[in-house]
Amino acid sequence: MSINTLYLSFGNVDAIDFIGEVNVSGISKQDIVGLLNNYGVIKNGHFVLLSGLHTPYFVQFNLLADTLRLSKILANQYLHERIDVILTPDTSGIRLAGGVADALNADLLIAPVGDDSYPAQAYEDYTDLNNKKVLIVVDIITSGKGLQHLLDICKEYGGLPVGISAFINRNYKTMEQLKKETSFQNISVICTGKFIHYEDACPLCAKKIEPIFLSKDLNLAISSEDIRRYKNVA
Repeated sequence: MSINTLYLSFGNVDAIDFIGEVNVSGISKQDIVGLLNNYGVIKNGHFVLLSGLHTPYFVQFNLLADTLRLSKILANQYLHERIDVILTPDTSGIRLAGGVADALNADLLIAPVGDDSYPAQAYEDYTDLNNKKVLIVVDIITSGKGLQHLLDICKEYGGLPVGISAFINRNYKTMEQLKKETSFQNISVICTGKFIHYEDACPLCAKKIEPIFLSKDLNLAISSEDIRRYKNVA
């Protein structure tokens, strides 16, 4: 059974209950809910996120085939900045980041990550960041640890981070917490989620519901080969 088939077997959840504040112009909550529902993006089950948090709801972003509108919305916030490089991890937000790069006429630098979803600290192409204005683009924010790694890499290799953009903040941490913890103020998301997270005393564990531990490939619900194929055609 392929990974995509495995995750498509989980029940879809109506996104109306999981989308909170919309933070940008050009798209409404109704539009976002429609996109997520059309592609069955929110899954119900018992998942252990890469952050270690337990949750009954998994946002399978790679199912969202239509990301062009979202990319343009993110790009519109930086049209005046003359961004040189879009930096993104090789996760399910690659297409989103690629669309932002196209819209801003910027280079796309894809950071390889391990099973923990954190970017590699040493990667030869990071030297391309030197003295370049960099926009970090991801699909989903949860703990903010991945953002911190990308920021650290950008600064270590001489990049000039201008902003961080994402489709959704799952709202495990508020935007204020993320800005404080990363010491970076220009973090923007299209929308804020309303998801449940359990650090301890997970009621799903108490009910002995088998958890799905999300490795990098399972989190993406695509294989590493699919990622390589995307890189080759991007």
